[in-house]
Amino acid sequence: MKLVSILMPVYNCAEHLAEAIESILNQTYSNFELIIINDSSTDNSEQIIKSYDDRRIRYFENSENKGIVASLNSLLGKCKGNLIARMDGDDIAHAERIERQVQFFENNDDVGLISSWYVKEDSVNSRVKIIRKHTDDKHIKFHMMFRNQFLHPGIMMKANLLRKLRYHDVSTCEDYDLWARALKHCRVANVPVVLMKYRWHGKNVSLINNSAMRKSMAYIISNLLTEYGIEHSEQELLLQLMISLAFNKEQLTTLGKVDLMRSWLNKLTNSQSLNRRFGQQFVDEEIRTYKKMYDFE
Repeated sequence: MKLVSILMPVYNCAEHLAEAIESILNQTYSNFELIIINDSSTDNSEQIIKSYDDRRIRYFENSENKGIVASLNSLLGKCKGNLIARMDGDDIAHAERIERQVQFFENNDDVGLISSWYVKEDSVNSRVKIIRKHTDDKHIKFHMMFRNQFLHPGIMMKANLLRKLRYHDVSTCEDYDLWARALKHCRVANVPVVLMKYRWHGKNVSLINNSAMRKSMAYIISNLLTEYGIEHSEQELLLQLMISLAFNKEQLTTLGKVDLMRSWLNKLTNSQSLNRRFGQQFVDEEIRTYKKMYDFE
């Protein structure tokens, strides 16, 4: 059995931390190490972590709050496994999550990064929804230029690849940035099974409305557009960001962007570089899904 290193950065996660830890300790796959780093929490997260007497838990502390990027990068050299998984202190892993993901890697040796479908528990709007992201390499790589295709706390990655790329300090989007950079190094996938419960709360909403996050998203999307050979203006990048942020037609109308969005999506459809990379029929079909969002078809 392959050893899996599971990284869990913790900062003030006391409310749900025990449930998160136990969802890992109760995995059907037992050959793992759960590496927890307490990023100088001010609640009782430390006491909760130390209450577990399990040899698979390795515990580290930051003397001061360093943030998720520094915390995760500091753990990469401590991982003993060939595969590295992520977990957050307020989410829940399905009991078979690690086993199913390890099996996927064993059956797909050319894949370097995976996540899965998940349940999104929205405490803000009191909704529960199953999120089914694209599952195959081609669809994921295409749609990554529109929005992130991976759930960060649900990912598993080959350790040598993650150590090579590392997390970069891209404000609030360090995960999206890492996946975008990984695309050129390996095939990627999402396991088409619900393997995580992801909690969406007020902190998430505040991040989406954060200008720093939008700037980071624009940076990542611009890099992907460039990688795919699509020249774009600041205006066109803004339109792509609007798609990523799920702006609807009413919002586009208010902003006077409807005709500009139609032209941008047509430009993508007719992009020679996209058509060479993904195939003309594929590009046409996938762009059509975004055109339908704005009643262009």
